[in-house]
Amino acid sequence: MGFTDTLDANYSSLDPTFGAGLESAAFGTMYIDGSFGSTAVAIGTGEEAFTVSKAAPGSLVSNCRALGPCDRFGVLNDEGQLFTELNAMLATEAVSVVFQADLSSVEQTRDSWRLSFGAKTFSGTTSGNAQVSIDFSTDGSSYANVANLEITPADTQFIVALGDVESETAFARFNFSAPEGIFQPLLDNVAIEVPEPISALSGAAAVSALAGLAAARRRPTRSTPRRRA
Repeated sequence: MGFTDTLDANYSSLDPTFGAGLESAAFGTMYIDGSFGSTAVAIGTGEEAFTVSKAAPGSLVSNCRALGPCDRFGVLNDEGQLFTELNAMLATEAVSVVFQADLSSVEQTRDSWRLSFGAKTFSGTTSGNAQVSIDFSTDGSSYANVANLEITPADTQFIVALGDVESETAFARFNFSAPEGIFQPLLDNVAIEVPEPISALSGAAAVSALAGLAAARRRPTRSTPRRRA
């Protein structure tokens, strides 16, 4: 298994195959390669600033609602993803991670963009230790802060209103300050959600969910088996 610093979505309500699988990749991407204001994380070192936590107690279920339903391994396996694990994303250093939703391939624009995800810490509250802030952009360049969050040991669903701006793309940037031990935040089942389209060829609402993504995963293609974090 190789390493990657970008990763495609596993889920989207615009994916015709039960909302999961290869077709979802067109609608969402995670970046830790320096693109769109993300941090260029050094990968393959074994000390990545943002990666999968194998210590996470399975999938964080608090935001499974967004994936409708959660962890559809059967669909992903049928489309070539041969290995599955229940893990969550872990920030071990100060890092910025960007999630993009992209509706350009279906010629849709939306407003009232919304972000949702599940999060917890190993133990202890992040206040003053590993605060997580969320920024929003429609172009991946000009960001505005929309939330500053406190993460607790409870598996908690967070829903953040990103902005009422008409666009075919949305970028949500997670900024992690340097965590300390038990205050390291775990994230899972990240989704960018929108209402019905303003202008569209199709009326389906989009959910671009990047669930349990990590540095230590190969970028999926149609010819390469994929592994879900």
